[in-house]
Amino acid sequence: MNEHSLSHSLENSIRLLTEACPPETLPWMLGGSCGLVLQGVDIDREPRDIDVYADEEEAGSLHRAWAAWSTDEPEWSVTDRYRSLLSHYRHERVTAELVGSFTVTTPQCRYETVIIEGLWPVGPEYALGRHIIRLMPLAHELVFNLLREREDRTEAIVRVINRDPDKHVEAMRAVWNRCQASSSFAERLYVLCPQVLAGIIPN
Repeated sequence: MNEHSLSHSLENSIRLLTEACPPETLPWMLGGSCGLVLQGVDIDREPRDIDVYADEEEAGSLHRAWAAWSTDEPEWSVTDRYRSLLSHYRHERVTAELVGSFTVTTPQCRYETVIIEGLWPVGPEYALGRHIIRLMPLAHELVFNLLREREDRTEAIVRVINRDPDKHVEAMRAVWNRCQASSSFAERLYVLCPQVLAGIIPN
């Protein structure tokens, strides 16, 4: 039984996306504020939109499956910090963003989000109707929010992770395997979640 939930409009929109393309047939994962709330992270507000992550090849197939709700075509977005294949969808008043092949690069770390060969096997499951969707693990959310300097999100995520650190070790290992990090970033991560990182980053 699900411990946490979203508003009816958000869950209904996610359900439509799921029915059109079940994650078990074409892997995609729910992240962002929706994924945080469903994992018990306090973000001080109701999520406003939906963030979906996929690998590049799957993103194209997902876009075709979700064509009825699309508002644009997939397009590469490249900035000094972020690189991703973005497309957008809308159902009633709810917007969704599909993020394909997401990479974030800062002076401290380069982190590449890989779904099928990385986060999919370690993503928490959430029952939605007759389907099971997967959530971006909190290990991903922690590294991402550290790199984008969202201290409020970082602190909230750390509180949840450290309540049950063993639960997050394998996900953190999968995330860390996709990081090219400086020693200072590794140390910062270790200080935040020492029990999770103990077997991953040498102290």
